Amino acid sequence: MRNGLRVQTRRVRSRTSRWRRSGSASTRTVEAAREDLRVNRERYSVGASTIVDVLTSQSSLVEAENTLIRARYDYQIARAQLEALLGRSL
Repeated sequence: MRNGLRVQTRRVRSRTSRWRRSGSASTRTVEAAREDLRVNRERYSVGASTIVDVLTSQSSLVEAENTLIRARYDYQIARAQLEALLGRSL
């Protein structure tokens, strides 16, 4: 029973760490997508790009934000599982 708990705890800790790193990477992706949208909007305003470029940037930003939300959610779930395994409350 104790070995099973140790194995489970290790797995959950690993998942928690992985989701934390994923959230950090997703945050950087959102920042890059926001900058890309800003640049494309500016280029569009001076006639240097098309509305399709702007819409593609908007779509990329929404996708990046959704990925970030999912990473944060997965991290919180993994953290709650770890706390439950350790017998602690959040």
